Amino acid sequence: MHAGMERLLRLRLAVARFGEMDGARWWNTNGQLGKLGAMALRRGFPRTHRFAQARAVFAVAGHRCREVFEPPQCVTLWDLPASVEEEFEGMGALVGAGGGVEAVLRGPREAGGR
Repeated sequence: MHAGMERLLRLRLAVARFGEMDGARWWNTNGQLGKLGAMALRRGFPRTHRFAQARAVFAVAGHRCREVFEPPQCVTLWDLPASVEEEFEGMGALVGAGGGVEAVLRGPREAGGR
């Protein structure tokens, strides 16, 4: 994954997490991108639960954004051009290898950082 896509993913994840009900209350997910979401999805998706967490919140955030803001010929963080969305979909293959969403959602402590 190139640096631009990784930055875009990180931004999307940060905004998605901030907008959850236990944060800014922009959309109706509650801790889905946190430990609670990981516990809920890990059993059914042992290798890709973090990617599933992200996709679920992205879908809810996208729906909510379209409800309140959808001017014609506009791009939002949740409604990107098809080529960018396809690249995000392709990142699901990186999850099992510890890259992509997995690396972003693991905190620095889980990833071996400070």
